[in-house]
Amino acid sequence: MVEQWAWHRVIKAATGVEPSTCPWRALYDPLVIEVIQAYRWFESGQLALFIGEDPPAVLVEAIGIYHSAVRAVVSHDRQL
Repeated sequence: MVEQWAWHRVIKAATGVEPSTCPWRALYDPLVIEVIQAYRWFESGQLALFIGEDPPAVLVEAIGIYHSAVRAVVSHDRQL
């Protein structure tokens, strides 16, 4: 149990948000899988090719949230 809380503190320090559940379990969620796959296209500016012209709003919002988390972690890492 101690290791779980240690990971929660590390994630909170890097992203500003403490996970309410096991962060690794989220990697099995279908939306999370789709966001991670789409993010590569987002970074290259070709997201519309991957998700089409009328993507579900939840996917667009989730990509934005993921992007914010990635930027927060990159910023945190640069400070170390």
